[in-house]
Amino acid sequence: KIRQELKDMTKLRFLTTAAAIGLMTGLVASSAQATQQDVDASIVTRIAVTITKNADMDFGTVDYDVATHDALINLGTDGNITFGGAATGITSSGGTPNAGDLDVTGDGATTVDISCETGGVLEDNGVGVTTLTLQATEISVNTAGVGAAFGAGTACAGIGTAVATSDLSANPTTEILIGGQIDASAQGIGVGATYDTTTGAGDPVTVEVVYQ
Repeated sequence: KIRQELKDMTKLRFLTTAAAIGLMTGLVASSAQATQQDVDASIVTRIAVTITKNADMDFGTVDYDVATHDALINLGTDGNITFGGAATGITSSGGTPNAGDLDVTGDGATTVDISCETGGVLEDNGVGVTTLTLQATEISVNTAGVGAAFGAGTACAGIGTAVATSDLSANPTTEILIGGQIDASAQGIGVGATYDTTTGAGDPVTVEVVYQ
């Protein structure tokens, strides 16, 4: 009887140990379970917008009467000079006036927004102390180089305010012609010299083109 009891106790210990091992094995197996998921990546690339300058604005040569000149000198996107305001004491006398000329290229598929500054400043490169205001800038887009008379272009409204668009799929090389107006009213020309936006306090007109 005692032997039987010892056998039963040994058997019980064995079963208890086996159960404990089984439970621990189950717990270990359970904690080791995992799942996986791939995370993909993508990026869209496209050719950046590029602006190529073919020509700066050139108002040509004007002759002025020191005491009486009073005029607004207009340059159309067609490259022609006209006078506004009082239009007295000043005449166009030569040079080769031309509008600013830019080419825009990019991905050949996307539409771009075009914005431009409303004016700038020209300083004389002689004495270097007098300036002329460049104002009322305007553009013509994709006109096959023809442009328009001053006042018939699209007025600029500042960088970031789009005044024109161009679909690069239809116009892979988009042309922008730029005109404007120099204020020479009330004897505004201070000296006989070449005035430009690169001298001293001069300030050019900036054009910005961005993808929509």
